[in-house]
Amino acid sequence: MASDFLSRLSDSDRARLEHIGRTMELEPRHHLLVRGEKSGDVFRVERGQLEIVDRRSRPEVVLDLLGPGELVGEMGFIDGAPRSADAFASPGCVVTRWPVGELQVLLASDSAFAARFWRAMAEEVADRVREVTSNAVTGGLRGAGAGAVSDGSATMMARSLLSASLGGLALVDQQLRRDPSDARAAKRVSELLDLLAADLMRRQRVGTDPATLARALRKLSQQVHPYLLRSTTAELTLSAPDGFAGGPTVLAHALAGEPRGDGPLGLEVDRWLHEQPRIKGLRARHLRASQRLEEHLTTHLGDLRIVLINCAQGPLLHRLWQQVSRHKGELWIVEPTRAALTELDTRLPRAGAAMRLRMIQEPLGTPTKGSSLRNLTEVDFIVADALLDYLPARMATGTVRELAQRLGPRGRLLITALAPSDDDALWTHLLEWPIIPRSPASLEAILRAAGCLEVAVSASGGPGLLAEGGAVDAPTPPAPQA
Repeated sequence: MASDFLSRLSDSDRARLEHIGRTMELEPRHHLLVRGEKSGDVFRVERGQLEIVDRRSRPEVVLDLLGPGELVGEMGFIDGAPRSADAFASPGCVVTRWPVGELQVLLASDSAFAARFWRAMAEEVADRVREVTSNAVTGGLRGAGAGAVSDGSATMMARSLLSASLGGLALVDQQLRRDPSDARAAKRVSELLDLLAADLMRRQRVGTDPATLARALRKLSQQVHPYLLRSTTAELTLSAPDGFAGGPTVLAHALAGEPRGDGPLGLEVDRWLHEQPRIKGLRARHLRASQRLEEHLTTHLGDLRIVLINCAQGPLLHRLWQQVSRHKGELWIVEPTRAALTELDTRLPRAGAAMRLRMIQEPLGTPTKGSSLRNLTEVDFIVADALLDYLPARMATGTVRELAQRLGPRGRLLITALAPSDDDALWTHLLEWPIIPRSPASLEAILRAAGCLEVAVSASGGPGLLAEGGAVDAPTPPAPQA
Protein backbone atom coordinates (compact mmCIF):
# COMPACT_ATOMS: atom_id res chain seq x y z
CA MET A 1 0.00 0.00 0.00
CA ALA A 2 1.33 3.44 -0.99
CA SER A 3 2.30 5.81 1.79
CA ASP A 4 0.74 9.25 2.14
CA PHE A 5 3.25 12.02 2.74
CA LEU A 6 0.66 14.39 4.25
CA SER A 7 -0.47 11.78 6.78
CA ARG A 8 2.92 12.18 8.45
CA LEU A 9 2.07 15.79 9.33
CA SER A 10 -0.39 17.31 11.81
CA ASP A 11 -3.70 18.81 10.63
CA SER A 12 -2.35 22.36 11.00
CA ASP A 13 0.86 21.56 9.08
CA ARG A 14 -1.14 19.88 6.30
CA ALA A 15 -3.37 22.95 6.05
CA ARG A 16 -0.35 25.21 5.59
CA LEU A 17 0.97 23.07 2.75
CA GLU A 18 -2.45 22.73 1.12
CA HIS A 19 -2.82 26.51 1.20
CA ILE A 20 0.11 27.02 -1.20
CA GLY A 21 -0.63 23.91 -3.31
CA ARG A 22 -2.04 24.04 -6.84
CA THR A 23 -4.31 21.20 -8.04
CA MET A 24 -3.64 20.03 -11.61
CA GLU A 25 -5.63 17.51 -13.66
CA LEU A 26 -3.26 15.98 -16.20
CA GLU A 27 -3.93 14.65 -19.66
CA PRO A 28 -3.01 10.99 -20.25
CA ARG A 29 0.74 10.64 -20.90
CA HIS A 30 1.34 14.23 -19.82
CA HIS A 31 5.10 14.64 -19.45
CA LEU A 32 5.18 16.04 -15.90
CA LEU A 33 8.93 15.70 -15.25
CA VAL A 34 11.66 15.72 -17.90
CA ARG A 35 15.00 14.06 -17.17
CA GLY A 36 17.81 16.63 -17.05
CA GLU A 37 15.44 19.57 -16.51
CA LYS A 38 16.23 22.00 -13.68
CA SER A 39 13.17 22.45 -11.48
CA GLY A 40 12.51 22.30 -7.76
CA ASP A 41 8.71 22.00 -7.79
CA VAL A 42 7.29 19.15 -5.69
CA PHE A 43 4.20 17.15 -6.69
CA ARG A 44 1.82 14.89 -4.76
CA VAL A 45 -0.41 12.37 -6.51
CA GLU A 46 -4.09 12.90 -5.60
CA ARG A 47 -5.74 10.45 -8.00
CA GLY A 48 -4.50 7.97 -10.59
CA GLN A 49 -0.84 7.14 -11.06
CA LEU A 50 2.45 8.57 -12.28
CA GLU A 51 4.93 6.39 -14.15
CA ILE A 52 8.60 7.07 -13.35
CA VAL A 53 10.43 6.05 -16.52
CA ASP A 54 14.04 5.61 -17.64
CA ARG A 55 13.86 6.55 -21.34
CA ARG A 56 17.56 6.00 -21.98
CA SER A 57 17.08 2.25 -22.40
CA ARG A 58 15.36 0.51 -25.28
CA PRO A 59 12.70 -0.49 -24.52
CA GLU A 60 11.92 2.10 -21.85
CA VAL A 61 12.04 0.85 -18.24
CA VAL A 62 9.34 1.80 -15.74
CA LEU A 63 11.27 2.42 -12.54
CA ASP A 64 8.28 3.00 -10.30
CA LEU A 65 4.53 3.63 -10.19
CA LEU A 66 3.43 6.35 -7.77
CA GLY A 67 -0.12 6.35 -6.41
CA PRO A 68 -2.28 8.68 -4.30
CA GLY A 69 -0.45 10.34 -1.44
CA GLU A 70 3.06 9.84 -2.84
CA LEU A 71 5.56 12.54 -3.79
CA VAL A 72 7.57 13.10 -6.93
CA GLY A 73 10.16 15.79 -7.63
CA GLU A 74 11.32 16.02 -4.04
CA MET A 75 14.98 15.38 -4.94
CA GLY A 76 15.14 18.43 -7.18
CA PHE A 77 13.71 20.50 -4.35
CA ILE A 78 16.11 19.06 -1.77
CA ASP A 79 19.42 19.31 -3.59
CA GLY A 80 18.71 21.45 -6.66
CA ALA A 81 19.94 18.71 -8.99
CA PRO A 82 18.35 18.20 -12.44
CA ARG A 83 15.51 15.72 -12.75
CA SER A 84 16.94 12.20 -12.79
CA ALA A 85 14.02 10.48 -14.56
CA ASP A 86 10.89 11.20 -16.59
CA ALA A 87 7.38 11.13 -15.11
CA PHE A 88 4.24 10.49 -17.20
CA ALA A 89 0.60 10.73 -16.12
CA SER A 90 -1.78 7.80 -16.41
CA PRO A 91 -5.43 8.44 -17.41
CA GLY A 92 -7.35 10.38 -14.75
CA CYS A 93 -4.21 11.50 -12.91
CA VAL A 94 -4.57 14.53 -10.61
CA VAL A 95 -1.62 16.06 -8.73
CA THR A 96 -0.98 18.87 -6.29
CA ARG A 97 1.96 21.12 -7.20
CA TRP A 98 4.00 23.05 -4.65
CA PRO A 99 6.05 25.72 -6.43
CA VAL A 100 9.64 25.68 -5.20
CA GLY A 101 9.76 29.40 -4.42
CA GLU A 102 6.61 29.42 -2.28
CA LEU A 103 7.66 26.24 -0.47
CA GLN A 104 11.08 27.69 0.36
CA VAL A 105 9.49 30.88 1.71
CA LEU A 106 7.14 28.85 3.92
CA LEU A 107 9.97 26.74 5.34
CA ALA A 108 12.20 29.77 5.94
CA SER A 109 9.42 31.57 7.82
CA ASP A 110 8.99 28.88 10.53
CA SER A 111 11.92 26.69 11.54
CA ALA A 112 9.77 24.45 13.77
CA PHE A 113 7.43 23.70 10.87
CA ALA A 114 10.47 23.21 8.61
CA ALA A 115 11.95 20.62 10.98
CA ARG A 116 8.67 18.69 11.01
CA PHE A 117 8.50 18.91 7.22
CA TRP A 118 12.04 17.56 6.77
CA ARG A 119 11.42 14.76 9.22
CA ALA A 120 8.27 13.71 7.31
CA MET A 121 10.22 13.93 4.05
CA ALA A 122 13.03 11.72 5.40
CA GLU A 123 10.54 9.12 6.69
CA GLU A 124 8.74 9.10 3.34
CA VAL A 125 11.91 8.50 1.36
CA ALA A 126 13.19 5.91 3.85
CA ASP A 127 10.01 3.86 3.41
CA ARG A 128 10.34 4.05 -0.36
CA VAL A 129 14.01 3.00 -0.21
CA ARG A 130 13.06 -0.09 1.81
CA GLU A 131 10.17 -0.95 -0.52
CA VAL A 132 12.10 -0.44 -3.74
CA THR A 133 15.07 -2.39 -2.40
CA SER A 134 12.79 -5.28 -1.45
CA ASN A 135 11.20 -5.25 -4.89
CA ALA A 136 14.61 -5.10 -6.57
CA VAL A 137 15.59 -8.29 -4.78
CA THR A 138 12.35 -10.15 -5.60
CA GLY A 139 12.04 -8.77 -9.14
CA GLY A 140 8.64 -7.18 -8.60
CA LEU A 141 7.43 -3.69 -9.45
CA ARG A 142 5.48 -1.73 -6.86
CA GLY A 143 1.93 -1.26 -8.10
CA ALA A 144 2.31 -3.75 -10.98
CA GLY A 145 2.29 -7.50 -11.23
CA ALA A 146 5.59 -8.03 -13.00
CA GLY A 147 8.72 -6.39 -14.31
CA ALA A 148 12.08 -5.44 -12.87
CA VAL A 149 12.97 -2.47 -10.73
CA SER A 150 16.14 -0.67 -11.76
CA ASP A 151 18.71 -0.21 -9.04
CA GLY A 152 18.76 3.42 -10.14
CA SER A 153 15.41 3.97 -8.44
CA ALA A 154 16.75 2.81 -5.08
CA THR A 155 19.91 4.87 -5.61
CA MET A 156 17.87 7.98 -6.38
CA MET A 157 15.75 7.49 -3.28
CA ALA A 158 18.79 6.83 -1.10
CA ARG A 159 20.26 10.14 -2.28
CA SER A 160 16.97 11.85 -1.46
CA LEU A 161 16.92 10.23 1.99
CA LEU A 162 20.45 11.47 2.69
CA SER A 163 19.64 15.01 1.56
CA ALA A 164 16.42 15.11 3.58
CA SER A 165 18.15 13.79 6.70
CA LEU A 166 21.03 16.27 6.41
CA GLY A 167 18.57 19.09 5.79
CA GLY A 168 16.71 18.03 8.93
CA LEU A 169 19.93 18.00 10.97
CA ALA A 170 20.78 21.52 9.78
CA LEU A 171 17.39 22.80 10.92
CA VAL A 172 17.54 20.97 14.24
CA ASP A 173 20.99 22.47 14.80
CA GLN A 174 19.45 25.95 14.44
CA GLN A 175 16.66 25.06 16.87
CA LEU A 176 19.06 23.71 19.50
CA ARG A 177 21.27 26.77 19.22
CA ARG A 178 18.24 28.93 20.01
CA ASP A 179 16.93 26.63 22.74
CA PRO A 180 19.32 23.90 24.00
CA SER A 181 16.53 22.56 26.24
CA ASP A 182 14.20 21.78 23.32
CA ALA A 183 13.52 18.09 24.01
CA ARG A 184 11.64 17.52 20.76
CA ALA A 185 14.53 18.89 18.70
CA ALA A 186 16.96 16.71 20.64
CA LYS A 187 14.84 13.64 19.93
CA ARG A 188 14.77 14.48 16.22
CA VAL A 189 18.57 14.27 16.10
CA SER A 190 18.47 10.58 17.02
CA GLU A 191 15.56 9.94 14.65
CA LEU A 192 17.40 11.47 11.70
CA LEU A 193 20.62 9.60 12.55
CA ASP A 194 18.61 6.37 12.84
CA LEU A 195 17.45 6.92 9.25
CA LEU A 196 21.01 7.45 8.04
CA ALA A 197 22.23 4.36 9.90
CA ALA A 198 19.41 2.28 8.42
CA ASP A 199 20.34 3.48 4.93
CA LEU A 200 23.98 2.56 5.55
CA MET A 201 22.98 -0.96 6.62
CA ARG A 202 20.78 -1.28 3.54
CA ARG A 203 23.68 -0.35 1.27
CA GLN A 204 25.79 -3.06 2.93
CA ARG A 205 23.14 -5.75 2.55
CA VAL A 206 21.91 -5.16 -0.99
CA GLY A 207 25.06 -6.73 -2.44
CA THR A 208 26.28 -3.69 -4.36
CA ASP A 209 29.50 -3.99 -6.37
CA PRO A 210 32.34 -3.34 -3.86
CA ALA A 211 33.93 -0.53 -5.91
CA THR A 212 30.58 1.21 -6.38
CA LEU A 213 29.78 0.77 -2.70
CA ALA A 214 33.16 2.20 -1.67
CA ARG A 215 32.62 5.31 -3.83
CA ALA A 216 29.11 5.80 -2.44
CA LEU A 217 30.33 5.44 1.13
CA ARG A 218 33.17 7.93 0.59
CA LYS A 219 30.66 10.46 -0.70
CA LEU A 220 28.29 9.71 2.17
CA SER A 221 31.12 10.18 4.67
CA GLN A 222 32.06 13.57 3.21
CA GLN A 223 28.50 14.83 3.64
CA VAL A 224 27.85 13.39 7.10
CA HIS A 225 31.23 14.14 8.75
CA PRO A 226 30.50 17.84 9.46
CA TYR A 227 27.65 16.74 11.73
CA LEU A 228 29.37 13.69 13.24
CA LEU A 229 32.53 15.64 14.04
CA ARG A 230 30.55 17.76 16.48
CA SER A 231 30.47 14.65 18.66
CA THR A 232 33.47 13.93 20.90
CA THR A 233 33.34 10.22 20.04
CA ALA A 234 33.45 10.89 16.30
CA GLU A 235 36.11 13.59 16.67
CA LEU A 236 38.34 11.16 18.57
CA THR A 237 37.89 8.31 16.10
CA LEU A 238 38.24 10.39 12.94
CA SER A 239 41.26 12.36 14.17
CA ALA A 240 42.80 9.16 15.65
CA PRO A 241 45.06 10.95 18.19
CA ASP A 242 46.44 7.62 19.41
CA GLY A 243 47.45 6.45 15.97
CA PHE A 244 44.41 4.28 15.36
CA ALA A 245 40.68 4.86 15.79
CA GLY A 246 40.09 2.52 18.72
CA GLY A 247 42.96 3.79 20.85
CA PRO A 248 42.96 4.50 24.59
CA THR A 249 41.55 8.02 24.32
CA VAL A 250 38.34 7.10 22.52
CA LEU A 251 38.07 3.91 24.56
CA ALA A 252 38.24 5.90 27.79
CA HIS A 253 35.53 8.25 26.51
CA ALA A 254 33.30 5.35 25.49
CA LEU A 255 33.73 3.52 28.79
CA ALA A 256 33.07 6.65 30.84
CA GLY A 257 29.50 6.76 29.48
CA GLU A 258 29.40 10.56 29.60
CA PRO A 259 28.43 12.01 26.17
CA ARG A 260 30.14 15.27 25.20
CA GLY A 261 30.21 17.38 22.08
CA ASP A 262 30.56 20.75 20.40
CA GLY A 263 27.34 22.58 21.27
CA PRO A 264 23.87 21.07 21.79
CA LEU A 265 23.88 19.24 18.45
CA GLY A 266 27.29 17.68 19.15
CA LEU A 267 26.06 16.52 22.54
CA GLU A 268 22.99 14.86 21.02
CA VAL A 269 25.03 13.17 18.29
CA ASP A 270 27.44 11.87 20.95
CA ARG A 271 24.52 10.67 23.07
CA TRP A 272 23.17 8.81 20.04
CA LEU A 273 26.56 7.19 19.38
CA HIS A 274 26.80 6.09 23.01
CA GLU A 275 23.50 4.26 22.58
CA GLN A 276 24.72 2.25 19.60
CA PRO A 277 25.43 -1.47 20.12
CA ARG A 278 29.22 -1.20 19.84
CA ILE A 279 29.63 1.35 22.63
CA LYS A 280 27.14 -0.50 24.81
CA GLY A 281 29.08 -3.69 24.16
CA LEU A 282 32.40 -2.06 25.13
CA ARG A 283 30.95 -0.90 28.45
CA ALA A 284 29.13 -4.15 29.17
CA ARG A 285 32.12 -6.42 28.56
CA HIS A 286 34.42 -4.19 30.63
CA LEU A 287 31.98 -4.22 33.54
CA ARG A 288 31.39 -7.97 33.30
CA ALA A 289 35.15 -8.64 33.36
CA SER A 290 35.48 -6.68 36.61
CA GLN A 291 32.47 -8.44 38.14
CA ARG A 292 33.86 -11.85 37.26
CA LEU A 293 37.27 -11.03 38.71
CA GLU A 294 35.59 -9.78 41.90
CA GLU A 295 33.74 -13.09 42.18
CA HIS A 296 37.02 -15.00 41.95
CA LEU A 297 38.75 -12.75 44.50
CA THR A 298 36.12 -13.41 47.17
CA THR A 299 37.21 -17.07 47.33
CA HIS A 300 40.95 -16.61 46.79
CA LEU A 301 43.25 -17.28 49.72
CA GLY A 302 46.84 -16.16 50.08
CA ASP A 303 48.96 -13.75 48.06
CA LEU A 304 47.80 -12.55 44.66
CA ARG A 305 49.54 -12.05 41.36
CA ILE A 306 47.30 -10.21 38.86
CA VAL A 307 47.95 -8.79 35.38
CA LEU A 308 45.54 -6.23 33.91
CA ILE A 309 46.03 -5.43 30.20
CA ASN A 310 44.35 -2.35 28.68
CA CYS A 311 42.07 -2.04 31.71
CA ALA A 312 43.07 1.35 33.09
CA GLN A 313 40.80 3.43 30.85
CA GLY A 314 37.50 2.36 32.37
CA PRO A 315 36.12 1.76 35.85
CA LEU A 316 37.44 -1.82 36.11
CA LEU A 317 40.71 -1.02 37.87
CA HIS A 318 39.29 1.61 40.20
CA ARG A 319 36.38 -0.68 41.02
CA LEU A 320 38.78 -3.49 41.96
CA TRP A 321 41.50 -1.50 43.66
CA GLN A 322 39.90 -1.34 47.11
CA GLN A 323 39.50 -5.09 47.18
CA VAL A 324 42.83 -5.94 45.52
CA SER A 325 44.95 -3.49 47.50
CA ARG A 326 44.20 -5.34 50.77
CA HIS A 327 45.95 -8.45 49.48
CA LYS A 328 49.68 -9.05 49.45
CA GLY A 329 51.26 -9.73 46.13
CA GLU A 330 51.79 -7.99 42.78
CA LEU A 331 49.49 -6.11 40.42
CA TRP A 332 50.93 -5.62 36.92
CA ILE A 333 49.21 -2.97 34.81
CA VAL A 334 50.01 -3.05 31.07
CA GLU A 335 48.90 -0.10 28.90
CA PRO A 336 49.81 1.00 25.36
CA THR A 337 50.49 4.65 26.24
CA ARG A 338 52.54 6.41 28.86
CA ALA A 339 49.76 8.99 29.29
CA ALA A 340 47.36 6.31 30.54
CA LEU A 341 49.89 5.09 33.09
CA THR A 342 50.76 8.61 34.24
CA GLU A 343 47.11 9.49 34.80
CA LEU A 344 46.55 6.23 36.62
CA ASP A 345 49.56 6.81 38.85
CA THR A 346 48.16 10.15 40.00
CA ARG A 347 44.63 8.87 40.65
CA LEU A 348 45.14 5.54 42.42
CA PRO A 349 45.25 5.87 46.24
CA ARG A 350 48.46 4.06 47.19
CA ALA A 351 48.63 4.79 50.94
CA GLY A 352 48.21 1.66 53.04
CA ALA A 353 48.09 -0.70 50.05
CA ALA A 354 49.66 -4.10 50.65
CA MET A 355 49.77 -4.87 46.94
CA ARG A 356 52.94 -3.99 45.03
CA LEU A 357 52.08 -2.08 41.85
CA ARG A 358 54.05 -2.53 38.62
CA MET A 359 53.26 -0.38 35.53
CA ILE A 360 54.38 -1.36 32.03
CA GLN A 361 53.98 0.44 28.71
CA GLU A 362 53.57 -1.92 25.75
CA PRO A 363 51.62 -1.75 22.47
CA LEU A 364 48.43 -3.77 22.33
CA GLY A 365 48.79 -7.24 20.93
CA THR A 366 52.45 -7.71 21.91
CA PRO A 367 52.46 -9.25 25.41
CA THR A 368 54.30 -12.23 23.93
CA LYS A 369 57.94 -13.22 23.53
CA GLY A 370 60.11 -10.18 24.13
CA SER A 371 57.48 -8.64 26.38
CA SER A 372 58.17 -7.38 29.87
CA LEU A 373 55.89 -10.21 31.00
CA ARG A 374 58.03 -12.97 29.46
CA ASN A 375 59.55 -14.01 32.78
CA LEU A 376 56.36 -13.66 34.79
CA THR A 377 54.97 -17.00 36.01
CA GLU A 378 52.41 -18.40 38.42
CA VAL A 379 49.91 -15.61 37.75
CA ASP A 380 46.52 -16.03 39.45
CA PHE A 381 44.46 -13.82 37.16
CA ILE A 382 45.03 -12.13 33.81
CA VAL A 383 42.39 -9.74 32.46
CA ALA A 384 42.80 -8.45 28.90
CA ASP A 385 40.24 -5.95 27.63
CA ALA A 386 40.00 -5.03 23.91
CA LEU A 387 43.19 -6.96 23.18
CA LEU A 388 41.67 -9.11 20.41
CA ASP A 389 39.71 -6.40 18.60
CA TYR A 390 42.44 -5.87 15.99
CA LEU A 391 44.24 -9.24 15.82
CA PRO A 392 43.58 -11.86 13.11
CA ALA A 393 42.82 -15.34 14.43
CA ARG A 394 46.37 -16.71 14.19
CA MET A 395 47.92 -13.69 15.95
CA ALA A 396 45.11 -13.71 18.52
CA THR A 397 45.78 -17.38 19.27
CA GLY A 398 49.50 -16.77 19.71
CA THR A 399 48.88 -13.83 22.02
CA VAL A 400 46.35 -15.75 24.14
CA ARG A 401 48.73 -18.74 24.32
CA GLU A 402 51.58 -16.55 25.62
CA LEU A 403 49.29 -15.06 28.26
CA ALA A 404 47.80 -18.38 29.33
CA GLN A 405 51.29 -19.86 29.77
CA ARG A 406 51.95 -17.24 32.47
CA LEU A 407 49.12 -18.66 34.61
CA GLY A 408 49.62 -20.83 37.65
CA PRO A 409 47.93 -24.25 37.92
CA ARG A 410 44.65 -22.68 39.11
CA GLY A 411 45.05 -19.40 37.25
CA ARG A 412 42.28 -17.86 35.18
CA LEU A 413 42.40 -15.80 31.99
CA LEU A 414 39.57 -13.31 31.30
CA ILE A 415 39.55 -11.82 27.82
CA THR A 416 36.96 -9.67 26.03
CA ALA A 417 35.79 -9.36 22.41
CA LEU A 418 32.92 -7.94 20.37
CA ALA A 419 30.46 -10.00 18.36
CA PRO A 420 29.20 -8.73 14.97
CA SER A 421 26.39 -6.17 15.30
CA ASP A 422 24.11 -4.09 13.09
CA ASP A 423 26.13 -0.92 13.63
CA ASP A 424 29.47 -2.32 12.39
CA ALA A 425 29.04 -0.52 9.05
CA LEU A 426 28.51 2.80 10.85
CA TRP A 427 31.78 2.54 12.77
CA THR A 428 33.79 1.04 9.92
CA HIS A 429 32.74 3.29 7.05
CA LEU A 430 31.59 6.58 8.61
CA LEU A 431 33.72 6.70 11.76
CA GLU A 432 36.72 4.80 10.37
CA TRP A 433 36.92 2.52 13.40
CA PRO A 434 37.14 -1.03 12.03
CA ILE A 435 37.52 -4.00 14.35
CA ILE A 436 37.57 -7.78 13.91
CA PRO A 437 34.24 -8.98 15.33
CA ARG A 438 34.11 -12.52 16.66
CA SER A 439 31.29 -14.95 17.21
CA PRO A 440 31.19 -16.73 20.59
CA ALA A 441 32.19 -19.94 18.81
CA SER A 442 35.26 -18.36 17.14
CA LEU A 443 36.34 -16.75 20.42
CA GLU A 444 36.07 -20.10 22.18
CA ALA A 445 38.06 -21.74 19.36
CA ILE A 446 40.89 -19.22 19.83
CA LEU A 447 41.16 -19.96 23.56
CA ARG A 448 41.02 -23.71 23.02
CA ALA A 449 43.62 -23.54 20.24
CA ALA A 450 45.80 -21.55 22.65
CA GLY A 451 45.59 -24.50 25.07
CA CYS A 452 43.26 -22.94 27.66
CA LEU A 453 41.29 -25.35 29.82
CA GLU A 454 37.64 -25.12 30.90
CA VAL A 455 36.81 -22.45 28.34
CA ALA A 456 33.50 -20.59 28.69
CA VAL A 457 32.23 -17.67 26.59
CA SER A 458 29.30 -15.50 27.68
CA ALA A 459 27.49 -12.48 26.28
CA SER A 460 27.89 -9.50 28.56
CA GLY A 461 25.43 -7.09 26.94
CA GLY A 462 24.91 -6.04 23.32
CA PRO A 463 27.75 -7.46 21.22
CA GLY A 464 30.08 -7.60 24.22
CA LEU A 465 31.66 -11.00 24.91
CA LEU A 466 33.71 -12.31 27.83
CA ALA A 467 35.75 -15.50 27.54
CA GLU A 468 37.29 -17.29 30.50
CA GLY A 469 39.82 -20.08 30.42
CA GLY A 470 42.13 -21.93 32.75
CA ALA A 471 45.87 -22.47 32.52
CA VAL A 472 47.25 -24.19 29.44
CA ASP A 473 47.91 -27.91 29.41
CA ALA A 474 50.58 -29.22 27.01
CA PRO A 475 50.60 -30.13 24.22
CA THR A 476 49.16 -26.97 22.65
CA PRO A 477 46.70 -27.55 19.78
CA PRO A 478 47.48 -25.98 16.37
CA ALA A 479 46.29 -22.42 15.77
CA PRO A 480 43.11 -21.90 13.71
CA GLN A 481 43.41 -20.36 10.24
CA ALA A 482 43.01 -16.55 10.06
